[in-house]
Amino acid sequence: MRKSLLLLLAVAFAGTATAFTASMDAVKTSASPESPALFQIEVQNNNSEAQRYRLSHDFSKSGWIYYDSYKTIQPGNTSVFNVSVAPSEEAIQNSYSIRLYLTERSTGDTRTFSDIV
Repeated sequence: MRKSLLLLLAVAFAGTATAFTASMDAVKTSASPESPALFQIEVQNNNSEAQRYRLSHDFSKSGWIYYDSYKTIQPGNTSVFNVSVAPSEEAIQNSYSIRLYLTERSTGDTRTFSDIV
């Protein structure tokens, strides 16, 4: 009985393992209209099937931010979302908080990244 319970718990825990890993690299955080801030979000699909990922943001200056919204990544592969932020002429350096959300579409599992531009 005890071995059965332990096996059941092990299987349940394995099913909750992270389906993807992600990290953000702030390539360039200072920005101007001629030279945007650049971020890279690297995603690795740890699933056994291809997965679709969605990138979204919570940034008050939505006209300044550019990126691909969706990527489909094959199992075991890695892909990068490139994000650029090009402020207006009136922008004040290092005064704007940016928050990015990366969501695995099939599970709704989300990672959040933030920085200042």
